[in-house]
Amino acid sequence: MGCCGPRIQKSKNYNTSKMDYNKTPKVYESLSSEPILAISMYKDIVAFGKGNNIAIYEETVSKIKCELIKHSNIISKIVFVDDDILISSSFDRSMIIWNYNNTSNNVINTLNKHQLAVTSFDVDKGKTEILSGSRDYSVREWNIRAGIEIRKKIIERNMCTCIKSMNSFNKVFIQCSEDLTLRLWDCRTTNDITKTCEAKVGTNFAISCDNDSSGNNIVTGHRGFEGVGCYLLLWDIRNITEPKISWTFNGHNQSIEQCLFINDKTICTASKDGTIRMIDCMNGKELFNYSNIRGSPYSSMSFLNNKIITGNIKGCIEKFILEGNSIHSIDEFEFSPMNRDLTKSPASNILFETQKSKINQLDTKNV
Repeated sequence: MGCCGPRIQKSKNYNTSKMDYNKTPKVYESLSSEPILAISMYKDIVAFGKGNNIAIYEETVSKIKCELIKHSNIISKIVFVDDDILISSSFDRSMIIWNYNNTSNNVINTLNKHQLAVTSFDVDKGKTEILSGSRDYSVREWNIRAGIEIRKKIIERNMCTCIKSMNSFNKVFIQCSEDLTLRLWDCRTTNDITKTCEAKVGTNFAISCDNDSSGNNIVTGHRGFEGVGCYLLLWDIRNITEPKISWTFNGHNQSIEQCLFINDKTICTASKDGTIRMIDCMNGKELFNYSNIRGSPYSSMSFLNNKIITGNIKGCIEKFILEGNSIHSIDEFEFSPMNRDLTKSPASNILFETQKSKINQLDTKNV
């Protein structure tokens, strides 16, 4: 069911054309402690999950467009497919295909085959299929349009932690598991989901992964505590049967909840230690380190067109612009489900839409 959106609590209005990056954005106490484990950007829209709700935030009008309510447990991941469709997964064992532009009847299909929490999934490069993973030891391939399961693969102890589609190959997916294994799945074959690569990732399992545009390199971010095991690995998979570790980065003190290729030269990480770091892809050296002023542990991150948005375990969203190898925090706000009177919600002047002059300058500089 869709309903009108809740208010966003805003911080101070900054004039981004004369922005002082040494000035700390105004922040406030969270209204609830529900973490934001899933966040995604598409064009001028941000979708984020808090608890079992998904909010669709439209930047051009500075308001919550709608709220998607169907899941009965925490949202684990959100992926946009196109201008109308997004897909979500949840600890309630299901995935839902939504039409987020239809506020009255927005559920297209509910995918219910997994026996335990759906921890991750991704959409293939051609936007026609999904590969999902769960704590039930299975990965499952789905047809988006038909909303049906095509086939599945079960491997004992393969409790999925993250799935990411390959940028250079259609219907090929990276998957990491609590059994300390990195796998590549090829869904292009007609008979079975084929495992084309398998490698052990070390002493601590990976909870995030990504790949560069060439498909030659994969990055994995790992779960750890107090500086132990929370490492970042870059994998060279040009020899698919024998993937090699190019370097290891050990700068984080807690789990790396998300790692993303900003481009083929730079990786961005978000960690439960409350920091975001930029890492050089060539040598694994740290280029930049941002610390959240409250030390709030990060739990999710999305990147699009010089914009980075993060969610943390205290339920707040923080927004950044990217300049070279550094990022600058613009705003931090809270999604409040207690007030759903969208018409009375004042427009915010701090949204990404108002950053166009600054972002255009950055785009010109980076050409």
